[in-house]
Amino acid sequence: QTVSITARDGLPLVAYLSRPFQTNKSLLNVSTPAPLILLVHGGPWEERDWYGFNPLVNFLTNRGFAVLQVNFRGSSGYGK
Repeated sequence: QTVSITARDGLPLVAYLSRPFQTNKSLLNVSTPAPLILLVHGGPWEERDWYGFNPLVNFLTNRGFAVLQVNFRGSSGYGK
């Protein structure tokens, strides 16, 4: 799910939120939040996060974690 987070200075940051599924294959109810992992990208090969399949995110959501990937300023395509 694509979400927009407002930074302290008011500029929007694009982020991707992946939520785990319950055994009945429905998304977790908002009233029962899952533990959240902030997955920070980095390094010379992954300059930003993309919408699409990510094996690490798939593994973590399969284990019951919600995963938030934020394209912070300085990420390729977002660096102004």
